[in-house]
Amino acid sequence: MTEDQREDIGAWVQSLVSSTALTPKAQEVLRALEVNPRLASYGSVRAVAEKAGVSIGTVSRTAQSLGYLGWPALQQELRARYLSSLSATGLAAQRQSGQEQPMLASITRDQVNLASVLHSIGMEQITRTARRLAASRRIIVLARGSYAGVGMIFAHGCSLNGYDARLIMDEAQVPNTLATLTSEDLVVVISFWRLYESAYRAIQACDARGIPIVLLTETVTREIEEQCSECIKVPTEGIGFSPSLTSATAVVHGLIAELVAVDPSRATTAIEQAELEWDRFDLFRRF
Repeated sequence: MTEDQREDIGAWVQSLVSSTALTPKAQEVLRALEVNPRLASYGSVRAVAEKAGVSIGTVSRTAQSLGYLGWPALQQELRARYLSSLSATGLAAQRQSGQEQPMLASITRDQVNLASVLHSIGMEQITRTARRLAASRRIIVLARGSYAGVGMIFAHGCSLNGYDARLIMDEAQVPNTLATLTSEDLVVVISFWRLYESAYRAIQACDARGIPIVLLTETVTREIEEQCSECIKVPTEGIGFSPSLTSATAVVHGLIAELVAVDPSRATTAIEQAELEWDRFDLFRRF
């Protein structure tokens, strides 16, 4: 990490220290986070306790004294800030596999990510999110760059199954579109690593105006998560700089499947009508 990046992490840690009265041992835990951000972001609670010279229980109690549910929640926020502080080349180095078969390493990483999705994402959250989507008047999907592909799949799947969903990629269209929304609509933001500034401002705007917002991301600060109606955390670690969007694509497919299950007849009717138009336009070749 560069000195500036260390200062970013250090400033956040110092803000935690100043926010509440901490015991000397708790202060040692935070000092360990500041000095060893990479280890603390990915290591076990035992490794952090050893670096701080305290017990595992002290690490957990320190997180709780700062308002987090426990060490995993504090580590999640630290990881978000740590990854955000890295440059593109720094992130690539962080994710470098070092294996001689990059494709095999990439597919293996995808398998790990998908397994993590099954264990870390609560199915009740996915079902709850699908019901939010189904109840909304319009679904606006905000996704840019590499993430636009995932957004396109999601918006297309929602639309095909009978819901008014549209993908917004142009930055100027984000505020224009938000200006037309009400609490009856819903915004889905898809963004990993660092949030695009337009995505961050959209989250703030929706929170201020009471518009439900669903965020699909990997790591996020507690402040941003609290502004969202739902925050679905998806592992996207890849090989090198580019994130792997395999698990993100799987999650949006799962959301679409849950959305169909909310109102199967609506989906069936919409697909039947779409197929009539496919035939009218002679869209597909039959073999």
